[in-house]
Amino acid sequence: MGLPEHFDPAHAHKMLGVAHSVRDVASVLSMRPDGLFHVLKNPEAGRYYEPFEIPRKRGGKRQISKPLKGLAMAQERLAPIFSEVYTPRAFVHGYVEGRSFLTNATYHQGQRWVLNLDIEDFFGSIGFARIRGVFLSSLFGYNHRVSTILAILTTF
Repeated sequence: MGLPEHFDPAHAHKMLGVAHSVRDVASVLSMRPDGLFHVLKNPEAGRYYEPFEIPRKRGGKRQISKPLKGLAMAQERLAPIFSEVYTPRAFVHGYVEGRSFLTNATYHQGQRWVLNLDIEDFFGSIGFARIRGVFLSSLFGYNHRVSTILAILTTF
């Protein structure tokens, strides 16, 4: 898959800002419009995800859903666009390139107390409407149709 050589995230963000259709979004992502439409037409069926389990630290299993095929390609190509628009604050360490639980721990080194929380089903609690709202917000500024397409591609 990978990103095409000519892919420029800043330009792609601007182009998504004027996009109006699946064809436009596919063009920005250097994907075939029919392939992207195929991924979008029935996302709730889950056919573009491969479920698997990993063990939890304290027993039991955690279910993970890995995106496949065209969905994975679209998400891979959207990631640098989103990174162009949004920069995580210094205190955010989870799922940020170059940061980890270790960089987070360094910040807290020498503190008398540290409270560690794991919010149950955190990612599952963030749904389509909230993500679509982020794409509609002034942060991204995409129109309703493009925001809907992107929310379908980035939520399960």
